[in-house]
Amino acid sequence: MKFGAEKLVSRRKLGNLFLGVNLASQPGCYSLIISLKRKKSVRVGKLGVALFPKGTYVYTGSAMGGLAGRLKRHLTRKKKLRWHIDHLLKLPEARVDKIAVYPPAPNQECRQNQRIAALFGATVVLRRFGASDCKSGCASHLFFFGSSGSRGANRRSGEIFGLASRC
Repeated sequence: MKFGAEKLVSRRKLGNLFLGVNLASQPGCYSLIISLKRKKSVRVGKLGVALFPKGTYVYTGSAMGGLAGRLKRHLTRKKKLRWHIDHLLKLPEARVDKIAVYPPAPNQECRQNQRIAALFGATVVLRRFGASDCKSGCASHLFFFGSSGSRGANRRSGEIFGLASRC
């Protein structure tokens, strides 16, 4: 697969992504736009317990061994908890609404994550979430953007993907 600057996929079109494009062996980075319907207290491995407010979250990760398997795993609820994001995505109240896929490049995951962190309203709920092996100084690879019912959160979601398309 040849990448443009990024590829944005809504949850309704994810089947087409996996059927129409062979991502199995394609490395890359991605950002998940996640909505959480209710606030939840969650234990996240060794990071401990955190209260995740209701609203919109953006998680950025990488899959240098292949995007398809990683993204399919993120969309599966029943799985062995391996990464920090698994603890959030296992909740029935959590839903991946959109995915942005970026081309592989040196330090791409952290560069994209830092762009998202710089957006107005980006808040860290739990330090080191998804960033326990980060060498770039990221506070977290998961950011909270407010209530998903607010116009502000929806506008910020658009900003995130506008930013992604300029990568």
